[in-house]
Amino acid sequence: MEPPVSFKGLPKGPGAAQKPPEMALTLAKAMQAYFQGHPLEAPWKLLDTHGLTPLQCDVLAIVAGIPFGETRCYEDVARLLGRPGASRFIGSTMAKNPFPVFIPCHRVIKKDGSPGMFGGGIGLKARMLGLESGRG
Repeated sequence: MEPPVSFKGLPKGPGAAQKPPEMALTLAKAMQAYFQGHPLEAPWKLLDTHGLTPLQCDVLAIVAGIPFGETRCYEDVARLLGRPGASRFIGSTMAKNPFPVFIPCHRVIKKDGSPGMFGGGIGLKARMLGLESGRG
């Protein structure tokens, strides 16, 4: 299955993130809209995937495709990746996610419905999920 978002051909390396201020403004506006409860439209061409393997980029592309207000478990993401036994790899890849709002790893939860880990803390993960579900 083809990931919903492709990171192939995106600029890589330290210089890729250093663009004119217009790009920073685009990111800031997108994040502001998100925290006001609106779905985020990620400006994919601004995201630097330097240091990530192609398989990790595939994981992040799958996670980026999880719709606003919905969740998937680690096992679901592994299955979509075509590696049904790779739930731990999914978790470790998301722990390295350099774009936690734009690539919404907070939408990936444990199979039992509990939140699981999140770099910003479980409280922030719960608030973000609540915001997206209309409870926040």
